[in-house]
Amino acid sequence: MGYWKQLMIDSHEDEEGNAIADALGISYFELRKTDYQIEENVSDEGVLYNYRIVFSAGSPKETLNKIEGLHGNSVDIATEVLQGEYAQDWDYEYDYEYDAISSSPGLSDNFDLEIEKLRKLNEVDLKNDELNAILKRQIYIGVMGTMETFLSETFVKLALANPVNLEKFVKSNPEFANRKFDLKDVFEAYKNIEQTAKGVMLDTIYHNLPVVREMYRSTFEIGFPEIKEPIQCVKMRHDLVHRNGKTKDGTAHVLDSDTIDSTIATVRELVGGIVAEIDAKEDLEIDFSGL
Repeated sequence: MGYWKQLMIDSHEDEEGNAIADALGISYFELRKTDYQIEENVSDEGVLYNYRIVFSAGSPKETLNKIEGLHGNSVDIATEVLQGEYAQDWDYEYDYEYDAISSSPGLSDNFDLEIEKLRKLNEVDLKNDELNAILKRQIYIGVMGTMETFLSETFVKLALANPVNLEKFVKSNPEFANRKFDLKDVFEAYKNIEQTAKGVMLDTIYHNLPVVREMYRSTFEIGFPEIKEPIQCVKMRHDLVHRNGKTKDGTAHVLDSDTIDSTIATVRELVGGIVAEIDAKEDLEIDFSGL
C-alpha cells in the first residue's frame, strides 16, 4: 500500500487528528507533515485547563506559519477539541453515548471478547512486511482502545447506577469545584446534576490513567491496580497515533507479535484488578458480572 493511499485511509479514521487540524486552521494532510506532541496543561489538583500542541524543530515552516496563535513552536487548544464537544447538540450527544453504554449487555464480557479477537488477529501473517506493519499498528491501537472503553463504560455505568456513587463523584471531581452559580439557580443546577455529571464523565480522557485512577478511588472507594506499565503502553499508542509510530526523539517503534501479546497481558492485568476490586465492594450495589 502506497503512502498516499494509507494517508487517505488515516484521514477518514483519525478523528483526533482531524479535530486538531481543524482547530489549527490547517488541513489534515498538512498536520501529518509535522511532528508534534500533545501536552496537557493541568493544575496541581488535576484540573485540565487546556492542551498544548508542541511541534518539533523539523516541522515545515510553511505549515507552521498558517497556524494562528503559535508561540515559538507551540500553540494552545481548548479541551473541547480533543474531547468531542464540537457537537451541535450536547444533550443529544451525551444521551446517545450513554445509551450505548447502558445497553451494553456485559462490560467485562465485551472486553474479553474484543481482546480475544485482537489476540487472534495478532497471529495473522499477511505475507507482506508493509501490510503486517500496518496490521500490528492497528491491533496495538485497538488493544488500548478496548482498555479505554472498559474504563469509561464501567465507570459511567457504576457511577450512575447509585445516587451515592453519583454524589461521591460530584464531591470529589475538581471539575465541579470550579463551577459557580448564583443561589437563585441552585434548584435548576440540582435538577440537572445527573446530566451535568454525565457530560463530565463522558468528556474524560480515559487513557489519562492517573486521573482515571483517582476517579475510581474517590468515587467507588476501591483500590486501583499498578499503572506504571499501562502508562508506557499509552505512551506507545500516543506515538503510533500522533507521531506516525515514532518516539519523541524520532526513533521508530518496531511492533511484533510478542510486543502486542505483552501489551494484551498488561491490559488484562489492569482490567482484572479493577473487576476484582469491584466484586469485593458490596456497597456498590451492582453485580459486575451482570453488567
